[in-house]
Amino acid sequence: MTRRRGSGRIVAALGVIVAVSLGQMALGGAQETEGSDPAPDDPSTVTTTTLPPEPPPPFEETPDSSTTTTSSTSPTSSTTTTTEPQLTAAAVPGTANEAPDFASRAWSDPWDMSNREDMLINPPWTALNVLNGKITNGVMIFALDGVCGTASCSGFVTPLWPGIVPGALPMGRDGVLGPNTINANTYKYLSIRLYATGLRSAGIFWSRGGSANDPNKQGGMPASFIGDGQWRTYTFKLQRYAPFNRPIDWSGLINGLRIVLNPPQGQRPIVMIDWIRLYEEDPAGTITGVEPSSPLYYSGVGGPGCEQITGSQNANVSALPPGTYTFYRTPNCADAPIGPVNVVPRPLPTIKAPSLEGGADYATTYLRDPWDMNGPPDVKSWANTCGASYTKVPGAFSGYNCLTPYTGHIDDPLIELRVGSGKLAIPSHKFHRLTLEFTYSGPFSLYGGCHGGTIGRVMWLTTMHSGPVRQTQDIITWKDRTKFTVDLDMHKLLLNDGPASTWTPFVVPPGHYVTYLRFDPNEDTCARYFHLHDVKLRMDDRPTLGVFKITWNDPRAMPGDRVYIFVKPVSGGSWTLLNPSGSLNSATDTSYAWNTTGVAKGKYNVLMRVARSDLSNYTDVVAGGPVEIV
Repeated sequence: MTRRRGSGRIVAALGVIVAVSLGQMALGGAQETEGSDPAPDDPSTVTTTTLPPEPPPPFEETPDSSTTTTSSTSPTSSTTTTTEPQLTAAAVPGTANEAPDFASRAWSDPWDMSNREDMLINPPWTALNVLNGKITNGVMIFALDGVCGTASCSGFVTPLWPGIVPGALPMGRDGVLGPNTINANTYKYLSIRLYATGLRSAGIFWSRGGSANDPNKQGGMPASFIGDGQWRTYTFKLQRYAPFNRPIDWSGLINGLRIVLNPPQGQRPIVMIDWIRLYEEDPAGTITGVEPSSPLYYSGVGGPGCEQITGSQNANVSALPPGTYTFYRTPNCADAPIGPVNVVPRPLPTIKAPSLEGGADYATTYLRDPWDMNGPPDVKSWANTCGASYTKVPGAFSGYNCLTPYTGHIDDPLIELRVGSGKLAIPSHKFHRLTLEFTYSGPFSLYGGCHGGTIGRVMWLTTMHSGPVRQTQDIITWKDRTKFTVDLDMHKLLLNDGPASTWTPFVVPPGHYVTYLRFDPNEDTCARYFHLHDVKLRMDDRPTLGVFKITWNDPRAMPGDRVYIFVKPVSGGSWTLLNPSGSLNSATDTSYAWNTTGVAKGKYNVLMRVARSDLSNYTDVVAGGPVEIV
């Protein structure tokens, strides 16, 4: 059976990241040292799937979509200034709506460091020269390695991983996927609450349409974070800094976002991040009588005691997450207070159905036994695997790599799932949304060789295609993720690995079936324990007896909220409002019953708008998957 071993394109790209230091960037404003960034990946091997932002549904306030080109050599960066405070009377609105925030809009999950999905921490790929990184108690904490063995140790963390990796399937929150792409014409500002015990220099970098490490696909600007062991809130207007020689302006569609943090040589400073906001500024949140960038301090109920807020946008509460804040002009917050102001949270709905994972599951529906790995019927066979065992609660098929006669090499463990025969095989025109729950021991590494190869792959055969087994491109199994979902209904150019002559889709027409399905958990050349906990192969969500329950919850639900639901054919067309009077919002799961009787067959996207009682404070979210009407 054909198998490309060693993840060659991924490993080659990874080697560049580690071998070339980012720390040669003169982030203080001098010319950037030539060759300081990793070499670009081959653009010919990259295929992006970015989509334009969804057009607004009826009565939506259209955001500013004008193209912004900023190539200033004097960036608007976050700095501490000695400008004398303005002595004019200052005022702040008593209440202000939370400004629209990218992460909240894209995933109903702000970058508030409340869960591990907020930041991929997989050195050196998504976090360079980061030691002991973790998210705990609402904070991301790590040490920067200034003792890395090179003349200039650079570090970075990645709020938005672009996912443009030659040879890998984009999935999850990868920025190359349309729903995860930043519209920089809308989200022009960034704020971050950060603590550091030492920094040499810092910057904010972004990428479009290519690898995060390709300088020809990047833009960037300095960031004057202070490493004195004090919490500060920093604000920025994002614009390209020309001396960095990165051509991509902060405009249009952006696929990746990176925070560069360079430690002093020979030191290992501690860094903590409380939250990051990429937001659309609201003029109504302006603190009048205070000149932007002048010294300003604030305290919050249940938050900062007395803390500096710096940068060009410090005189607008749009930079802050929801809360009640009071502002001051002196470092000890002992002067006349400005405020307080209550920043009212925007709704934060999560659409539970329809979803990216989909609806009915193949094994549950056709085999009457889900692939939950609680016993032998779930797995038909395995190879290059020793110590195979099942765990009933929670379910897991476990084993470790070992050398067997099957292929003659250790780095190819495989797990063949039980599939029905004849018409009980997989009708993949229905079932194509794959979710794997998977963990492993040992470190994350995309290098080939011992303790490397933390990538998986899915293999299949169909009744429509003869020849060798088909295989997906690599599934990067990040150490800090346990669930991996991908819709296998995609073009073979994006889906398939191996020789082009073997590229075939996973989805085959009615009357044909997938007869063989397996998961290869890694390509480590040494023994590595792995645990496959659950596999689901689902359909798109579908109505039951002519009704589909659009289900959501909103932890920020308030009395008076109204929920408006729109649908639109995936193939194109206009949004249709299903419930003109709106539905009640709820912190627990609640549903709207969409009567699909008489609705044309096809797939429909779902958009939900949750509005506060005054309608000016609202959030729009799009479901992760469609509703299919058959």
